[in-house]
Amino acid sequence: MINTLNFDKEEDLIALSYDYFFIEDGSIYFDIFYSLPYKEMVFSKKEDGFYSELVSSILIKDKDNNIVYSDSWSNDIFLDYYEKTKSSLEHIFNFSVSLKKNNYYTIHIELYDYPNQKYWNLNSSLNTD
Repeated sequence: MINTLNFDKEEDLIALSYDYFFIEDGSIYFDIFYSLPYKEMVFSKKEDGFYSELVSSILIKDKDNNIVYSDSWSNDIFLDYYEKTKSSLEHIFNFSVSLKKNNYYTIHIELYDYPNQKYWNLNSSLNTD
């Protein structure tokens, strides 16, 4: 099953989509994808192209507001041409997680560009109904 959430508001720049699968052991396996337009990022020029580094922080809570998943990691982004850095095309991030069977989870995604003091976030739900 595929769910897609896109936000039309100008301030809501992160787009979220996910697939989920019911596993034989009774858990749910989520493939989660989120994206941010390249033009929102700050790139540094190097000899071979343009680089940006964002930190992703993900927090997932169950229907009782218990934290069931929390993790952060660094994302290195490379583009070969300057024109792409100003593009509305989106860089797609993804991760997978297996959770206990539950009809409803909330997800909080934060993207940080620490050197350039930029920050984006998204609060949404993961429904399996």
